[in-house]
Amino acid sequence: MFKTRSRKIIRDIMARKGRSILVILSIMIGVFGVTTMTSITDLVNRQLDKDIRSDQISHTKVNVISGETAISRADNRAYLGALQTELAPSGVIDIEGQAIFPVVWQHGDQQANAVMFSFSEPFGEGNLETVSRIVKGRYPEPGQSEIAVEPRFAEVNNLALGDTLCFPNTGNEEWEIVGFLLHPYFTELAETQMMVQVEDRILANYEDAQRIIGFSGLSAIHVRYETTPQSMVLPHFL
Repeated sequence: MFKTRSRKIIRDIMARKGRSILVILSIMIGVFGVTTMTSITDLVNRQLDKDIRSDQISHTKVNVISGETAISRADNRAYLGALQTELAPSGVIDIEGQAIFPVVWQHGDQQANAVMFSFSEPFGEGNLETVSRIVKGRYPEPGQSEIAVEPRFAEVNNLALGDTLCFPNTGNEEWEIVGFLLHPYFTELAETQMMVQVEDRILANYEDAQRIIGFSGLSAIHVRYETTPQSMVLPHFL
């Protein structure tokens, strides 16, 4: 009985070779498609875990307005350090600042708007929503007319390492692009409450950004706590 049924199945398959092949191919494509999608998803998730670390995301962000007097990086660090010490009993483990302001840049005949990012900590030393990693090149050195850009900024504007940008506040001084730095974190411009697109991001050391733009101090303070529930209680300085 089983042999007869097997022969019938084989005869049916051989009689409809074209249809059978299509069915087999459809099944194979479906299986391989699912496998490929799973592999791509795994790759994307692994890359996201590498680029966006949960321990670098701040619990609280406070927009600040600086006075007219220019505040140095050292003064910022002293203030943030004292604030962190004062708030340590509340579970605060890190406080860092950012200075994020709009800027106009020029490269040859090309001119456009962008947003410049600088941080209270030197490149490579910050922990809260700062540069994720170097994609190409290196970090800019302070006082050397060096800047970095987000890789997608370079791609959109057809810029390469070694190219230079000029800014209105520094006249004809040329600022060399020495690094493509990945900054994947969601960021709003305090003035407009609008998200800053990654393709609009230029990065510089705090002192250099201050000279390029002319701002007096930080635009935001980021705070991280030991646990998320601790962050639900606003510190007294807010």
